[in-house]
Amino acid sequence: MSKTTVAARGPVGRKLIQLLRRERGRKVVDFAALAAGSRRAEELQQDARSRGDLADYDPSHGWYVLAQRQLSILTEQTGALRETRCFTDPINDADDEYMPIGPPMSPLTGSYFFHWSVCDLSPKGDGETLASATLDLVRDIGIEPHLLAAMDTLERSRMGLWVHQGFDGDRVILRELSTDDEQRCVVPSGYRGQAGQVWFARVLPPGLPGLDAVVITTPYLLIRTAPADWLTYLERALGAHPAARRAQVYALLMKYGENPRYWPEYVFEGYVNHQPGVVFLTGFPDIEASRPHSRRNW
Repeated sequence: MSKTTVAARGPVGRKLIQLLRRERGRKVVDFAALAAGSRRAEELQQDARSRGDLADYDPSHGWYVLAQRQLSILTEQTGALRETRCFTDPINDADDEYMPIGPPMSPLTGSYFFHWSVCDLSPKGDGETLASATLDLVRDIGIEPHLLAAMDTLERSRMGLWVHQGFDGDRVILRELSTDDEQRCVVPSGYRGQAGQVWFARVLPPGLPGLDAVVITTPYLLIRTAPADWLTYLERALGAHPAARRAQVYALLMKYGENPRYWPEYVFEGYVNHQPGVVFLTGFPDIEASRPHSRRNW
Protein backbone atom coordinates (compact mmCIF):
# COMPACT_ATOMS: atom_id res chain seq x y z
CA MET A 1 0.00 0.00 0.00
CA SER A 2 1.27 3.43 -0.88
CA LYS A 3 2.03 5.46 2.21
CA THR A 4 0.52 8.50 0.49
CA THR A 5 -2.86 6.76 0.55
CA VAL A 6 -4.93 6.82 3.72
CA ALA A 7 -7.02 3.64 3.77
CA ALA A 8 -9.63 3.86 6.52
CA ARG A 9 -13.31 3.09 6.91
CA GLY A 10 -14.22 6.39 8.54
CA PRO A 11 -13.09 9.95 9.20
CA VAL A 12 -11.60 9.30 12.64
CA GLY A 13 -9.53 6.41 11.32
CA ARG A 14 -8.20 8.67 8.57
CA LYS A 15 -7.29 11.35 11.11
CA LEU A 16 -5.43 8.83 13.27
CA ILE A 17 -3.42 7.55 10.31
CA GLN A 18 -2.54 11.10 9.27
CA LEU A 19 -1.56 11.92 12.88
CA LEU A 20 0.70 8.91 13.11
CA ARG A 21 2.44 9.72 9.85
CA ARG A 22 3.05 13.30 10.95
CA GLU A 23 4.25 12.39 14.42
CA ARG A 24 6.04 9.12 13.68
CA GLY A 25 9.48 10.62 14.23
CA ARG A 26 8.44 12.33 17.46
CA LYS A 27 6.98 9.13 18.93
CA VAL A 28 3.95 10.94 20.29
CA VAL A 29 1.95 7.71 20.06
CA ASP A 30 4.07 4.59 20.48
CA PHE A 31 1.94 2.25 18.40
CA ALA A 32 5.04 0.96 16.65
CA ALA A 33 6.18 -0.64 19.91
CA LEU A 34 2.79 -2.27 20.39
CA ALA A 35 2.86 -3.60 16.86
CA ALA A 36 6.40 -4.88 17.26
CA GLY A 37 5.36 -6.71 20.41
CA SER A 38 2.63 -8.49 18.47
CA ARG A 39 4.46 -9.46 15.28
CA ARG A 40 3.38 -13.04 15.53
CA ALA A 41 0.12 -14.27 17.04
CA GLU A 42 1.74 -17.68 17.53
CA GLU A 43 4.49 -16.17 19.68
CA LEU A 44 1.94 -14.20 21.69
CA GLN A 45 -0.06 -17.37 22.32
CA GLN A 46 3.02 -19.38 23.27
CA ASP A 47 4.17 -16.66 25.64
CA ALA A 48 0.76 -16.52 27.32
CA ARG A 49 0.64 -20.29 27.68
CA SER A 50 4.16 -20.39 29.11
CA ARG A 51 3.04 -17.97 31.84
CA GLY A 52 -0.07 -20.05 32.48
CA ASP A 53 -2.33 -17.18 31.38
CA LEU A 54 -4.52 -19.46 29.26
CA ALA A 55 -4.42 -22.59 31.37
CA ASP A 56 -8.01 -22.13 32.52
CA TYR A 57 -9.40 -21.19 29.10
CA ASP A 58 -10.93 -23.47 26.53
CA PRO A 59 -8.77 -23.21 23.35
CA SER A 60 -11.69 -21.75 21.38
CA HIS A 61 -12.07 -19.02 24.01
CA GLY A 62 -8.33 -18.48 24.48
CA TRP A 63 -7.94 -17.51 20.81
CA TYR A 64 -10.16 -14.49 21.42
CA VAL A 65 -8.95 -13.71 24.96
CA LEU A 66 -5.57 -12.72 23.53
CA ALA A 67 -7.16 -10.67 20.77
CA GLN A 68 -9.42 -8.89 23.26
CA ARG A 69 -6.49 -8.05 25.52
CA GLN A 70 -4.57 -6.56 22.63
CA LEU A 71 -7.60 -4.64 21.34
CA SER A 72 -8.16 -3.25 24.83
CA ILE A 73 -4.56 -2.00 24.98
CA LEU A 74 -4.77 -0.42 21.55
CA THR A 75 -8.12 1.31 22.10
CA GLU A 76 -6.86 2.65 25.42
CA GLN A 77 -3.97 4.23 23.53
CA THR A 78 -6.12 5.80 20.81
CA GLY A 79 -8.78 6.76 23.37
CA ALA A 80 -6.29 9.17 24.95
CA LEU A 81 -6.14 11.24 21.75
CA ARG A 82 -8.37 14.24 21.15
CA GLU A 83 -9.27 12.87 17.71
CA THR A 84 -11.29 10.10 19.40
CA ARG A 85 -13.25 12.24 21.84
CA CYS A 86 -16.36 11.70 19.71
CA PHE A 87 -16.18 8.11 21.00
CA THR A 88 -14.65 8.46 24.45
CA ASP A 89 -16.97 11.21 25.72
CA PRO A 90 -20.12 9.10 25.12
CA ILE A 91 -18.35 6.03 26.51
CA ASN A 92 -17.44 7.87 29.71
CA ASP A 93 -20.97 9.23 30.04
CA ALA A 94 -22.42 5.74 29.65
CA ASP A 95 -19.91 4.32 32.12
CA ASP A 96 -20.96 6.90 34.71
CA GLU A 97 -24.66 6.19 34.17
CA TYR A 98 -24.67 2.40 33.92
CA MET A 99 -21.75 1.55 36.28
CA PRO A 100 -21.12 -1.64 34.27
CA ILE A 101 -19.64 -3.99 36.83
CA GLY A 102 -22.40 -6.59 36.55
CA PRO A 103 -25.23 -7.61 38.89
CA PRO A 104 -26.31 -6.78 41.47
CA MET A 105 -24.83 -3.29 41.02
CA SER A 106 -25.64 -3.12 37.30
CA PRO A 107 -27.18 -5.49 34.74
CA LEU A 108 -24.47 -4.43 32.29
CA THR A 109 -21.54 -6.76 32.73
CA GLY A 110 -17.99 -5.60 32.08
CA SER A 111 -17.70 -7.90 29.07
CA TYR A 112 -20.92 -6.60 27.54
CA PHE A 113 -19.97 -2.96 28.13
CA PHE A 114 -16.48 -3.37 26.65
CA HIS A 115 -17.74 -4.84 23.40
CA TRP A 116 -20.66 -2.43 23.10
CA SER A 117 -18.64 0.70 23.90
CA VAL A 118 -15.59 -0.18 21.81
CA CYS A 119 -17.05 -2.23 18.94
CA ASP A 120 -20.71 -1.14 18.58
CA LEU A 121 -21.05 2.45 19.76
CA SER A 122 -21.16 4.67 16.68
CA PRO A 123 -22.20 8.12 17.95
CA LYS A 124 -22.37 9.66 14.47
CA GLY A 125 -24.41 6.78 13.09
CA ASP A 126 -21.92 6.10 10.31
CA GLY A 127 -20.77 2.70 11.53
CA GLU A 128 -17.37 3.93 12.70
CA THR A 129 -16.40 2.85 16.22
CA LEU A 130 -13.40 3.33 18.46
CA ALA A 131 -12.30 -0.21 17.56
CA SER A 132 -12.69 0.25 13.80
CA ALA A 133 -10.74 3.53 13.84
CA THR A 134 -8.04 1.95 15.99
CA LEU A 135 -7.70 -1.09 13.74
CA ASP A 136 -7.50 1.14 10.67
CA LEU A 137 -4.46 2.69 12.31
CA VAL A 138 -2.98 -0.66 13.31
CA ARG A 139 -3.49 -1.97 9.78
CA ASP A 140 -1.55 1.01 8.45
CA ILE A 141 1.30 0.35 10.89
CA GLY A 142 1.41 -3.35 10.12
CA ILE A 143 0.75 -6.23 12.48
CA GLU A 144 0.69 -10.03 12.36
CA PRO A 145 -2.23 -11.00 10.08
CA HIS A 146 -3.73 -13.69 12.36
CA LEU A 147 -3.88 -11.34 15.33
CA LEU A 148 -5.34 -8.56 13.19
CA ALA A 149 -7.96 -10.98 11.84
CA ALA A 150 -8.97 -11.99 15.37
CA MET A 151 -9.29 -8.35 16.45
CA ASP A 152 -11.24 -7.59 13.27
CA THR A 153 -13.66 -10.37 14.19
CA LEU A 154 -14.17 -8.78 17.60
CA GLU A 155 -14.71 -5.36 16.04
CA ARG A 156 -17.25 -6.66 13.49
CA SER A 157 -19.10 -8.83 16.00
CA ARG A 158 -22.57 -7.97 17.24
CA MET A 159 -25.21 -9.14 19.64
CA GLY A 160 -27.91 -11.47 18.37
CA LEU A 161 -31.13 -13.22 19.33
CA TRP A 162 -30.35 -16.92 19.66
CA VAL A 163 -32.55 -19.92 20.44
CA HIS A 164 -31.07 -22.70 22.57
CA GLN A 165 -31.20 -25.96 20.58
CA GLY A 166 -29.76 -28.33 23.18
CA PHE A 167 -26.28 -29.75 23.70
CA ASP A 168 -23.46 -31.53 21.92
CA GLY A 169 -21.32 -32.87 24.73
CA ASP A 170 -20.16 -29.89 26.76
CA ARG A 171 -21.09 -27.46 23.96
CA VAL A 172 -24.32 -25.49 23.69
CA ILE A 173 -26.02 -25.42 20.29
CA LEU A 174 -27.49 -22.01 19.44
CA ARG A 175 -29.53 -21.03 16.39
CA GLU A 176 -29.91 -17.36 15.49
CA LEU A 177 -33.55 -16.47 15.36
CA SER A 178 -33.51 -14.32 12.23
CA THR A 179 -30.76 -15.91 10.15
CA ASP A 180 -31.09 -19.60 11.20
CA ASP A 181 -27.30 -19.68 11.57
CA GLU A 182 -26.47 -22.53 13.95
CA GLN A 183 -23.30 -22.64 16.05
CA ARG A 184 -21.72 -25.16 18.40
CA CYS A 185 -20.65 -22.88 21.23
CA VAL A 186 -18.32 -22.63 24.18
CA VAL A 187 -20.00 -20.60 26.96
CA PRO A 188 -17.15 -19.32 29.17
CA SER A 189 -19.54 -17.98 31.83
CA GLY A 190 -20.39 -21.60 32.65
CA TYR A 191 -24.14 -21.23 32.08
CA ARG A 192 -25.64 -24.08 30.04
CA GLY A 193 -29.34 -23.27 30.00
CA GLN A 194 -31.92 -25.49 28.33
CA ALA A 195 -33.50 -26.02 24.95
CA GLY A 196 -36.10 -23.47 23.87
CA GLN A 197 -34.61 -20.50 25.70
CA VAL A 198 -33.97 -17.22 23.88
CA TRP A 199 -30.54 -15.70 24.52
CA PHE A 200 -29.39 -12.18 23.81
CA ALA A 201 -25.71 -12.90 23.22
CA ARG A 202 -22.58 -12.03 21.28
CA VAL A 203 -21.44 -15.19 19.50
CA LEU A 204 -18.03 -15.20 17.81
CA PRO A 205 -17.36 -17.69 15.00
CA PRO A 206 -14.64 -20.35 15.38
CA GLY A 207 -11.27 -18.60 15.30
CA LEU A 208 -9.52 -21.47 13.54
CA PRO A 209 -10.50 -24.80 11.94
CA GLY A 210 -11.20 -27.32 14.67
CA LEU A 211 -12.28 -24.70 17.20
CA ASP A 212 -15.84 -23.84 18.20
CA ALA A 213 -17.86 -20.65 18.35
CA VAL A 214 -17.69 -18.64 21.59
CA VAL A 215 -20.38 -16.77 23.53
CA ILE A 216 -17.89 -14.07 24.41
CA THR A 217 -20.09 -12.14 26.86
CA THR A 218 -22.21 -13.33 29.79
CA PRO A 219 -25.47 -14.47 28.16
CA TYR A 220 -28.66 -12.53 28.78
CA LEU A 221 -31.61 -14.90 29.14
CA LEU A 222 -34.85 -13.39 27.83
CA ILE A 223 -37.49 -14.70 30.21
CA ARG A 224 -41.31 -14.53 30.10
CA THR A 225 -41.08 -14.48 26.31
CA ALA A 226 -40.86 -17.16 23.63
CA PRO A 227 -39.11 -17.30 20.23
CA ALA A 228 -42.42 -16.41 18.54
CA ASP A 229 -42.61 -13.18 20.57
CA TRP A 230 -39.17 -12.15 19.33
CA LEU A 231 -40.08 -12.99 15.75
CA THR A 232 -43.00 -10.59 16.21
CA TYR A 233 -40.60 -7.95 17.53
CA LEU A 234 -38.38 -8.43 14.48
CA GLU A 235 -41.39 -8.08 12.23
CA ARG A 236 -42.14 -4.75 13.87
CA ALA A 237 -38.50 -3.66 13.58
CA LEU A 238 -37.78 -4.96 10.07
CA GLY A 239 -41.20 -5.20 8.44
CA ALA A 240 -40.83 -1.97 6.46
CA HIS A 241 -37.80 -3.35 4.61
CA PRO A 242 -37.89 -5.63 1.55
CA ALA A 243 -37.38 -9.31 2.34
CA ALA A 244 -34.12 -9.33 0.39
CA ARG A 245 -32.61 -6.73 2.74
CA ARG A 246 -33.86 -8.01 6.08
CA ALA A 247 -30.76 -10.04 6.93
CA GLN A 248 -28.60 -6.96 6.40
CA VAL A 249 -30.95 -4.69 8.34
CA TYR A 250 -31.18 -7.23 11.16
CA ALA A 251 -27.39 -7.27 11.48
CA LEU A 252 -27.30 -3.46 11.61
CA LEU A 253 -30.10 -3.38 14.18
CA MET A 254 -28.36 -5.86 16.46
CA LYS A 255 -25.03 -4.06 16.24
CA TYR A 256 -25.97 -0.39 16.35
CA GLY A 257 -29.60 -0.34 17.48
CA GLU A 258 -32.01 2.39 16.45
CA ASN A 259 -29.96 4.90 18.46
CA PRO A 260 -26.54 4.70 20.15
CA ARG A 261 -27.90 3.49 23.52
CA TYR A 262 -30.71 1.33 22.17
CA TRP A 263 -29.37 -2.03 23.41
CA PRO A 264 -27.61 -1.06 26.66
CA GLU A 265 -30.74 0.85 27.65
CA TYR A 266 -32.80 -2.26 26.96
CA VAL A 267 -30.46 -4.32 29.17
CA PHE A 268 -30.56 -1.70 31.91
CA GLU A 269 -34.35 -1.33 31.91
CA GLY A 270 -35.21 -4.97 31.22
CA TYR A 271 -33.23 -6.42 34.13
CA VAL A 272 -35.08 -8.90 36.34
CA ASN A 273 -32.53 -11.02 38.21
CA HIS A 274 -29.32 -12.98 37.81
CA GLN A 275 -27.59 -16.22 38.66
CA PRO A 276 -23.91 -17.12 38.31
CA GLY A 277 -23.05 -16.93 34.64
CA VAL A 278 -26.36 -15.50 33.36
CA VAL A 279 -28.47 -12.34 33.62
CA PHE A 280 -32.27 -12.37 33.25
CA LEU A 281 -34.08 -9.75 31.16
CA THR A 282 -37.68 -9.32 30.10
CA GLY A 283 -39.69 -7.05 27.82
CA PHE A 284 -38.91 -5.64 24.38
CA PRO A 285 -36.75 -2.74 23.19
CA ASP A 286 -39.63 -1.03 21.36
CA ILE A 287 -42.31 -1.36 24.07
CA GLU A 288 -41.37 0.86 26.98
CA ALA A 289 -44.07 -0.43 29.32
CA SER A 290 -42.78 -4.00 28.91
CA ARG A 291 -39.44 -3.22 30.59
CA PRO A 292 -39.58 -3.29 34.42
CA HIS A 293 -37.25 -0.34 34.96
CA SER A 294 -38.37 1.91 32.12
CA ARG A 295 -39.29 5.50 32.87
CA ARG A 296 -42.93 4.67 32.28
CA ASN A 297 -42.78 2.11 35.11
CA TRP A 298 -40.99 4.28 37.65
